[in-house]
Amino acid sequence: MTSASPIIPSERIVTIDILRGIALFIVLVINAATEFRVSIFEQLLPGTPAATTADKLADGFVLALSTKGFILFSFLFGLGLAIQFDRFAGKSNRLALMLRRLTVLLAIGLVHLLLIWNGDILTEYAMVGFAVLPFLYGPRWLLGITAAVSMAFFWQPRCFRRSCLFLTAPGSVSTLSRREAYMAAAASCRSWH
Repeated sequence: MTSASPIIPSERIVTIDILRGIALFIVLVINAATEFRVSIFEQLLPGTPAATTADKLADGFVLALSTKGFILFSFLFGLGLAIQFDRFAGKSNRLALMLRRLTVLLAIGLVHLLLIWNGDILTEYAMVGFAVLPFLYGPRWLLGITAAVSMAFFWQPRCFRRSCLFLTAPGSVSTLSRREAYMAAAASCRSWH
């Protein structure tokens, strides 16, 4: 299992293929319901709030389903990258093989993004794959520290991060209490939506 060629069918992990098919189906259904039937101009305009309870429930269901599908698909991309990394463990050109595969994915994604549809995700996966490579080769503690810093940044209130530049203007922080600063951040966040 150390060649750079496709694996034989008996070596495939059928469960991963099934999960990938389910994730792709969910993404297809969500895109068909939310993206492909919408005018490009309607995507640029602010959305109208759901009028009825049924509309709100339908919006919630679509959001939950799309979130699960995209998370599953992203997880499977990372899992596939890790499996390829392990599969190439005995090869001296493992990094070159990984870079080549990610470069091909990036090229396909850019063609699709620029010529076919602006909602392409392959380009983003390729870029994330390039960013992940140092962690595959680096020590485990590097991954742990980066994960902790990333999660700390992620868990910060999104609204507060947006208004940090506003709050740190010269003289503005010293005149605001901590509670007032947070309330100003929340108010500026509401204005973004």
